[in-house]
Amino acid sequence: MNSVAIEVADAGLVALGGGELAGRRLPAPSPGLAVQDGGTLRVGVDAARIERLKPRHAHDRFWDELATTPAGAPFAAELSLADLAHAHLQAVRMALVGGLGAEELRSRRSPHGTGDGLRPASEPVETFLAVPGWFTEAQLGLLLGIARAAGLPAAGLVDAAVAAAAAAPREGVALHVDVSLHRTTLTALRIDAAVARDQIDVTRRGGLAGLHETFARGIAAAFVRETRFDPLHRAESEQALYDRLPGWLDALRTRESTTARLEAGGRGHEVPLTRARLEAWAEPLAAALARRAAELAPGSGAFTFLLSARAASVPGLAARLGQVPGASVVELPAEAAAAGALRLRDQLRGSGEALPFVTRLQTRGGDDHMATARVAVAAGARGTEARAGARPTHLLAGDVAHALGTEPLVLGSAPPAGCRAVALVGAGVAAQHARVWLDGDGEAIVETVDATAVIQVGGVAVAVDAVLRSGDRLRLGDVELLLIRVDGGAA
Repeated sequence: MNSVAIEVADAGLVALGGGELAGRRLPAPSPGLAVQDGGTLRVGVDAARIERLKPRHAHDRFWDELATTPAGAPFAAELSLADLAHAHLQAVRMALVGGLGAEELRSRRSPHGTGDGLRPASEPVETFLAVPGWFTEAQLGLLLGIARAAGLPAAGLVDAAVAAAAAAPREGVALHVDVSLHRTTLTALRIDAAVARDQIDVTRRGGLAGLHETFARGIAAAFVRETRFDPLHRAESEQALYDRLPGWLDALRTRESTTARLEAGGRGHEVPLTRARLEAWAEPLAAALARRAAELAPGSGAFTFLLSARAASVPGLAARLGQVPGASVVELPAEAAAAGALRLRDQLRGSGEALPFVTRLQTRGGDDHMATARVAVAAGARGTEARAGARPTHLLAGDVAHALGTEPLVLGSAPPAGCRAVALVGAGVAAQHARVWLDGDGEAIVETVDATAVIQVGGVAVAVDAVLRSGDRLRLGDVELLLIRVDGGAA
């Protein structure tokens, strides 16, 4: 059967083929970028080629802010952020599975009524999606619907950091470090016979978009200072600068210096570019990220920083992290998350409208237990998860048992007045941390209320809602609660 693994990342979708498509891959990550070019909607690499020529017609946040809200002008009124994501996924599918190039893609009819563009895919391809750990339940459900509409029906969902670490596991405690266009993400992992996520830390300040703009402005200033040529003065030369920037950055990863060259007005202009200069420009982002990573690192003992290829591209970051006591630094390949998802697809494979969002993967021996939360196609539908133990009837906090019902029981350090609630005292407990209730099928459900809060069930963090069973231990911060069944309750 044809299968594909895709890492969903706004800085660039990474895709690998499996089964009959083994060996197929995108030549480079496909940028999470859309440009409305007259009547044509361009996405990915095709959009990146003209982004600086049409800056007011470009959008690079549709993956970061995935929703059904309108994309806004100058995109067609009926186009939403989800439509842009659909067009991007469909382009990736056609490039990987159909082998079509950008010119052929542009000749196809758009499903969005925007003239030339992309045609709906024909034969479905079993797809495994490695997704940022900060995606909400609503975004995950929307992604499933978008992927299915693009001819990439999802058979499995996994936290991208877990999948990346599973591609080349190193035993012990690890911190996966990732930098996307508009966020930085740190994911704490425990690795032995399995890779399991403990917690996730997300910062919406800093990212590759701002860093690359800093680089472009710094290089442009060097051209002005040394050659009197300003590449930012005209859109064409600005586009050329951004087109060549990745090559200059790659060169400086292995060399101390390189030459930046641009053509304009029939003349060539050159300036020297050094790694030290790039590190100086990247210093605010690298320093802030390294400082936060050091705060989340274990207090003692050896551990590993796992750097995504995007994080490793931040000049000076790997060196800073290597200075943290007890740390070793491993730079992961760009395809790590997709490769991990593809290699362990038998564990990820689900069925039906609701799929497990996997935050724990077995990498060797033992059973194939996965820590999951159920995610349904389109927000709203809720699946159930088969787990050992009877359905709980009460939540035990200290020596007080609180009955579970269809009205949510809000848990936190300062729950709102007028609702069923349990006030908790302890470090790491948010004001409104989580809520527990019984759904229409009588299942006990827990979900986060505060998007930054972490819930652990049985010692494993869950990113979205999870089904609870009697005997489960629920941890919020340093407070532990127990799910119990009182005699006479429903089975």
